[in-house]
Amino acid sequence: SGELTLGSGRPGFTGYEMHNGISCGPALERPMATLNGQPEGAVSEDGQIIGTYVHGIFDQPEATREILEWAGLGAQHQAVDYKAHRPFSDEETSGLYRAIHERRDVRSQFLPDPIPPDVLARLLDAAHHAPSVGFMQPWDFLVIDSKSVRSAVVSIFEEENRKAAENYEGDRNTQYKSLKLQGILESPINLCITCDRSRGGSHVLGRNSIVETDLFSTCLAVQNFWLAARAEGIGVGWVSILDQEKLAKTLKLPEHVYPLAYLCLGFVSEFLEQPELQKKGWRSRLPLADLVHGSTWDEPLTEPALEAEIRKG
Repeated sequence: SGELTLGSGRPGFTGYEMHNGISCGPALERPMATLNGQPEGAVSEDGQIIGTYVHGIFDQPEATREILEWAGLGAQHQAVDYKAHRPFSDEETSGLYRAIHERRDVRSQFLPDPIPPDVLARLLDAAHHAPSVGFMQPWDFLVIDSKSVRSAVVSIFEEENRKAAENYEGDRNTQYKSLKLQGILESPINLCITCDRSRGGSHVLGRNSIVETDLFSTCLAVQNFWLAARAEGIGVGWVSILDQEKLAKTLKLPEHVYPLAYLCLGFVSEFLEQPELQKKGWRSRLPLADLVHGSTWDEPLTEPALEAEIRKG
């Protein structure tokens, strides 16, 4: 619906591209067009390809057609509508990203209300649909409602937490001791997601070079569970300060089964706006721009538009 002004001349381009980004850098020196007075798209260095960007012309089919006609390009060069390849609606897509960004590691906000069986079953099914190398599906799920078992796990935590506190001195030690790092008894139910290291036999497709792929795969099941739980309004807290051998003995696990994630589950009084450790000044989220590299370590990205989008946060 904006005002489109095309560049001068009609050089007879041979191709048309659509990019997910913004016009920036050298592209602004020779834009293909202007949209509402702002440079839009670019022309390749050899003058053979024109390109536009998702944020501007792509959402305006009439403008796209006008550009292609102006450039002398036939139907075979029609731009691909990226939204046509998205199986989810904008609302559904937004919901997924919301669950990702609002997921929290919950320790202090659990309510005593029980989780309805149908909800818990959905969460377990979501975890069971995680990807796994060689489709080995190495996970099992222990739904722990026994108070005696949970009390035993608390004892393991308390012993390990005392050891962990010794890693810090002075104010950092005081701050560490002030943190609540588990909700084992406060949450209405606990869940242990295990990894059966023998699942799939001795030769699992894709596991020959990296034996730990069974552990990695189980972590994906944990993430699936966690995101589905956030969408259902269920809080999840991962208790990692545990001696795994003692935990395995407490849960009577077979020798080949590793207790990968001990989780506390329940409805919560609130989901914090920030991760709790960030809110309490323990750690802050690192800037994404500092963590994205080019083709090799510390090599800059070659796509200025991608770098600009990442820095926008």
